[in-house]
Amino acid sequence: MRTLYVDLLGDFSLLYGDEPVTSFFQGRLQALLAYLLLHREAPQSRQRMAFLFWPDSGEHHARNSLRQLLFQLRRSLPAAEQFVQIETKTVQWRVDAPFVLDVLDFEGDLELAALAAKEKHTLLERTALESAVRRYRGELLPSCYDEWLLPERERLRRAHTVAMERLIVLAETQRDYAAAIEHAERLLRHDPLHETTYRRLMRLHALRHDRASALRVYHKCITVLERELGVEPNAETQETYRRLLNMKAPLLLNPPPSSFLAAATGPSFGSEALFDAAAAHDDLPPDLYDKIQVRLRYLSPPALELACLAATIGQTFAADLLARASSTDEAVLAGALEELKQQGIVREQEPGTYVFSQDEIRKVAYLELSPGRRSAHHRRVAMALEQRHAANLDVVNSQIAIHYEHAGSKLLAAAYYVRAAVVAEQTGRQDHVIRLLSKVSALLPVLPALAGGERDTV
Repeated sequence: MRTLYVDLLGDFSLLYGDEPVTSFFQGRLQALLAYLLLHREAPQSRQRMAFLFWPDSGEHHARNSLRQLLFQLRRSLPAAEQFVQIETKTVQWRVDAPFVLDVLDFEGDLELAALAAKEKHTLLERTALESAVRRYRGELLPSCYDEWLLPERERLRRAHTVAMERLIVLAETQRDYAAAIEHAERLLRHDPLHETTYRRLMRLHALRHDRASALRVYHKCITVLERELGVEPNAETQETYRRLLNMKAPLLLNPPPSSFLAAATGPSFGSEALFDAAAAHDDLPPDLYDKIQVRLRYLSPPALELACLAATIGQTFAADLLARASSTDEAVLAGALEELKQQGIVREQEPGTYVFSQDEIRKVAYLELSPGRRSAHHRRVAMALEQRHAANLDVVNSQIAIHYEHAGSKLLAAAYYVRAAVVAEQTGRQDHVIRLLSKVSALLPVLPALAGGERDTV
């Protein structure tokens, strides 16, 4: 008798010996097989199964549907009588049949890891956990949404998360940071809302003196949480980020890759322009506003979106900063930027640097944004500035603070204003110190959350 190989984690797969079984394409048939395998320890009542699989149908219809499904199982499963025992009132998977189930192997590895941990056999524990997470290719039968399956799916998902978390700890303890980072990234692919893992991944990159990668992790965390849940990272994650900003910047061993947009460095704005980057927008004459509004609405959607994002940056903007802040792919972005040039919305001031042809156009483009989109744009620009200047944030502290303030992130804004004030104090520019601290004073409700050293400076 050949062995039946069943995979329920991730994509469904069924092999009889080394031959694929292709007759199990129907989702309901896969769910029946999964139910019998996961409840193999005892005979299952046909009446209960009918109710579980067809809860919204009458008893007669549900039992008839189960009868037909069992008939399909007999026809589709090779040597079905050797694997399934079907009686008048019950159905049971034959536990003595030669079969391999990925769920069983996954749980077996976890049991071995638990035993190894109890015996303090770290190497064996890590090996068993690595084997377990390799077997977990995805959620239990992801195409099935039957209520009976959901608790089992969640139990296995949680077991996988715990295993991944333990692997990250073990690898970090052994100073195998590369492996720890790989495990953390894999966990985030399975559970992109797992905020604790974002913090761990930030710390792991910091341990490798790779602040730029750590910042990217935080930015991804913000983007995912905002898109999926409409929330900001919690206080602990923001504190991890704040500490990261105070790390000594690592040396850049390799230059960033060149491309149409990334090759241009654009202007290096100092603190002299810090109150111009997101200047207040005065009311324009209604007829002028209407004319510019009509002109903007003749643009293609990508070009209009890019114009609004560029307006958030300021009158003058660097192409590579715009690219970092935009979620548009490079080819579309390049086309949209070219359209803005052709329509006279912006002009190229120098290679890689652009300026709005009229400040009034920039103002209208900015005012066309809804409050929600405006905040989101400011956040994206702030994060883009952090990425672009990861090696030396001090040159853009004030700009980042302004954008975070307009994004509604008062804690981050206050932290950057304080950093800018410290730099201004060190260079003897007392007028800037006063102006910066006046900005911080407006954010006093969040000041106690800052680090002691920064608070003392204020």
